[in-house]
Amino acid sequence: MSDVLQKAPTFFSLYSLGLATADQADDFVEAWHESGDEETRSLAEYLGLTGEEYGVWVITTRALPSIRAARQPRVNHATG
Repeated sequence: MSDVLQKAPTFFSLYSLGLATADQADDFVEAWHESGDEETRSLAEYLGLTGEEYGVWVITTRALPSIRAARQPRVNHATG
């Protein structure tokens, strides 16, 4: 048996898979605040965001689709 603790999926991983909506981010924030000393990750990490992504999201929660798009692999369509 592994000693590695399994953490629940982050908000952003669920959001990226279409399993959570942008409106549900508040539920994750509330859960982080209520977790007390049990949760050692920063709020950004808990949500599944980098520090930069979190900063953008704090300014405008409407940035989530752009953050998701920015994480998608770039496809090079160059020919020749």
